[in-house]
Amino acid sequence: MTHLFMLTYGEVDKLRKFITNCQAQSYPYIYPGQPAGRLHMQVREIKLLDLVFPGDHLNEVLDDLGGFNDPKKYSWLIKLLRNRMGAKTVKHEPNFTHKFNSKFVTKMLIGYKDDAFMDNGRELL
Repeated sequence: MTHLFMLTYGEVDKLRKFITNCQAQSYPYIYPGQPAGRLHMQVREIKLLDLVFPGDHLNEVLDDLGGFNDPKKYSWLIKLLRNRMGAKTVKHEPNFTHKFNSKFVTKMLIGYKDDAFMDNGRELL
């Protein structure tokens, strides 16, 4: 099998339709020792999430999300994304009281960034 990695961006409904169209495609495939058949394209999502919440709850949010994977082979990418996004490294020891079931989900923490404010206290969007 071949893996084609790509980034997508768009409205959620349009992205879902794109993924559905991909999954509808099938291609000839021969399993060793089996008669020829067709195999549907599989889609595995790679998402870059921007979770927005009150900054004074950072540690609570990290605890809720549970532990994070730290694959060394992607450390260069995480560092690149953190720098390009202007994010700071998160220093946190999770207490593993996570509320969300994330079994079979790989989570790599990039960093965090606080919102910027004008002199009058209004948030810059």
